[in-house]
Amino acid sequence: MHKAFKACTAVLLALVMTVSLVNGALAAVVRNDDDTISYEPLEQGVYSKGGYTIDKVSHPTLGAGEVDGILTGDLQDRGQSYSWSMAEAGDYVYIGTCYNSTYYIYHNNVKTALDAMKKEGKLDQNVDTSRAAADFVKVMFGTDTFDETPMSQWTPVIMAVNRYTGEAQVIFRERDILKDYPDIFPGYPPYLKGVNYLAGYRMAFEFKGKIYFAGMGSPTATLIEVDPETNECSIAYHNINYAQGVSNGVHGLLVFDDEIYMCLASDNYDGKGTPGGIIVASSDPTAGLSSWRRVADQDDFDGLPAVMKTDGLNGGGIWDIIEYNGSMYVTVVTDKSIDGHINKQGFAMYRGDKHEDGSFTWTQVIGDHGASGYGFGLGINYSMSCNMWVYNGYLYLGTYNDPMLDLAEVPASGNFELLYNDLDHSIYLYRMDADGNFQQVAGKDDNPYFPDGPIGNLGAGLGNNSNQ
Repeated sequence: MHKAFKACTAVLLALVMTVSLVNGALAAVVRNDDDTISYEPLEQGVYSKGGYTIDKVSHPTLGAGEVDGILTGDLQDRGQSYSWSMAEAGDYVYIGTCYNSTYYIYHNNVKTALDAMKKEGKLDQNVDTSRAAADFVKVMFGTDTFDETPMSQWTPVIMAVNRYTGEAQVIFRERDILKDYPDIFPGYPPYLKGVNYLAGYRMAFEFKGKIYFAGMGSPTATLIEVDPETNECSIAYHNINYAQGVSNGVHGLLVFDDEIYMCLASDNYDGKGTPGGIIVASSDPTAGLSSWRRVADQDDFDGLPAVMKTDGLNGGGIWDIIEYNGSMYVTVVTDKSIDGHINKQGFAMYRGDKHEDGSFTWTQVIGDHGASGYGFGLGINYSMSCNMWVYNGYLYLGTYNDPMLDLAEVPASGNFELLYNDLDHSIYLYRMDADGNFQQVAGKDDNPYFPDGPIGNLGAGLGNNSNQ
């Protein structure tokens, strides 16, 4: 009983910490004379070079504690609580939602911890861990704060918002067409036939006059094409992973040399039933699945991509992709689950050089045998993943630790050390020049590769440890 009490108390403490991280005051709410709402950042003028104000466009008079989605009327579903991707074309801003993400993340992490406690005999076997986790979320956020729709009933959408009138309309809802495409959405037969667990649309981009949204679904991940002339939608690409536990959906995505490149996870990358990361490309996605060619797989990245949902970043795999100085660069999540725990060693980075026949040669730049001489995570094993951006002649690399994984371990052990270390080492920012020379731009001054510390003025978390 004592152990169970301590562990459950740890759950509450962990949730309190998480709420503190997420709900840190970032802006002051201003109610204008016409009853509309604006937001003035509290750090105005510090990092924004003069300050700025954000005006609320959707339902401009509705504030905290009021049901307030972008959609209206019967379509205003509280589960559509996360705008995960966005692109613009013509008169419209197109938005892909992630369904009920805040509730699901917290609920799932607490449930995982409680299930581990039951397995280790620290919690009564009769406890309904799903219900208990829901109760913990209510303690921290309040009763009826979140929609509790189970994942099997989620309905993320793609919507078009008129930039002039603010009118929003749903233009694509996968659930409405599941039965029309049994070959694309087979589900998990025989018991879960025709079911697709769609979290939402993680990214959007423009290509040859069309807008594309990447759907994160299991077992079927999709690429949805939107014609901005008519707002009609179609499925341009799909990838099916029948093996449960393999991550699905697009992570890295890039338009390069007049082709779309997508980074995915496959449950059978080698034809022998082995899960692994792949990169596929197409110059004409409207031509269907046969138009896509494979330009890299798990073997090109030394077997490193972690693609199982129990791995780092829920199987982050081939995480990001970008073009720089005529070559393609990808970052890879390498942290894999060993005996139920994530082995943290840090991200890897590869350079892809394209040949005339369209094939690539891949060279490790950061990792255990990287051409740069820098090891995994650029020397910081907490740096699980890395996003990239090109600016002013440099390739910038920003790291992410994913502390939610360590948050899930707190209740079972009562040990906050892992979570503390994530926060203590939050966000390192680096840059690489065209000759392959690296500098630390920001982050904690503790990287042995950069003994002189960052060249910029911002420390851990770019000035705030809660930034991730």
